[in-house]
Amino acid sequence: MSLRDVHPCDPAPTALARRGFLGRTAGAAVGFFLVGSCGDQSPAFRSKRYTIDKDKKWSQVDAQDAGWLLLTVQGERLGAEVVRVSETIKTSDGGSGSTVRLLTDTVTVNTMAMGHPTGPTKTYDFTPNGTADVPVWILQVGNGVFVGVEPELSTDTALAVKKHSPFPHTAVMSMLEGGSKNMAEAQSYARITYEAMDSSYAQGSAETVAARIGTMLHSLRD
Repeated sequence: MSLRDVHPCDPAPTALARRGFLGRTAGAAVGFFLVGSCGDQSPAFRSKRYTIDKDKKWSQVDAQDAGWLLLTVQGERLGAEVVRVSETIKTSDGGSGSTVRLLTDTVTVNTMAMGHPTGPTKTYDFTPNGTADVPVWILQVGNGVFVGVEPELSTDTALAVKKHSPFPHTAVMSMLEGGSKNMAEAQSYARITYEAMDSSYAQGSAETVAARIGTMLHSLRD
């Protein structure tokens, strides 16, 4: 999704950011709206919040209609930051001659039964019971690439992709063209983490996908 895709009447920070961004660029630029992490987001300002009293009992407090002010402030700050960052971007040769290529592929990985973790545990069955094809998209724009997959990759996997990328600028995106829950790195299965239990992908899947992405990136650079 891009900032251009968010309707101006949407009561969301992204809509406010969109207006600020397009207003400063005269509507001539397209900016991707990419969240900083997968899973549940934690906004800086929230209308609903949890409080704990002196007896250590927690309850939820809702600002109700007053929360719209928090939403407005959050959107304005998000929009201002988008504009600030966009103004630091420097282009060369007016953008002419830049290579733009899209490379796609699929990777077959092992799967397992997805769990529904409700709390920590010391044992879990991660036995593979099938296979699945994982689509991969790589968009090259000049000396930068956008790498996208459907599953939610861990930060460790994304950093590994960036580390072995032959491009100076590599952005790794999860939940592209939909979503298919977590694809945890190998150590998460050994540690029996939430991400591993909440996944339908067997141990080693993330490493298999990262290796294929590396091969695809180098094929674009060769």
